[in-house]
Amino acid sequence: YAAAKRSVITIGRAQCRSDCSLLEGYLFIVQGVVTGSFSEGLGGFFLQDQGDGDPRTSDGLFVMPAEGSVLPAVQVGDRVRVSGMVTEEKADNRNGSLTALRANHVEKTGRGEIAPLRLSGPPQDWEALEGMLVRIDAPLTLNSTDTRFGETIASFDGQLWTPTELATPGSPQIKQVEADNARRRLVLDDGSN
Repeated sequence: YAAAKRSVITIGRAQCRSDCSLLEGYLFIVQGVVTGSFSEGLGGFFLQDQGDGDPRTSDGLFVMPAEGSVLPAVQVGDRVRVSGMVTEEKADNRNGSLTALRANHVEKTGRGEIAPLRLSGPPQDWEALEGMLVRIDAPLTLNSTDTRFGETIASFDGQLWTPTELATPGSPQIKQVEADNARRRLVLDDGSN
């Protein structure tokens, strides 16, 4: 990918089809529309493009400042061109990572709009929706809150169960309940730090 440094790529290409981007550490330019601005809490914004046609790659990305840089103020609907390095940002309070772009330059290029992806049930693969604007058109069940992080846990298709409430400890069914919980589980976050 050395020859592709500073090339304009789709967000889906930056995200890749795996849990972590295969382009981590490389410099690229992406373009899209700001779908969420969280400079106060999370220190960045979400950017989404029109897609690369691959349902296995996310069309959204989190943009944060490169070390020593400051992001300009952006609003939802701003169309921007961003250059920076693809990174995987580890979450402090949960497993996994968030594919992001550590931006060293952000240029506003106008205004735009991204229609949210409508979900009537849990997707088969949450990773393919990472950073994307979604709208949930289904009832959700509230399961718990975590006031330390300003988060509420909700779920599709009813309550989440502790695996041992439905299966014998050590049985193969435990893994099935855990997988079902992970597929149906949503963390609703207010974006504060």
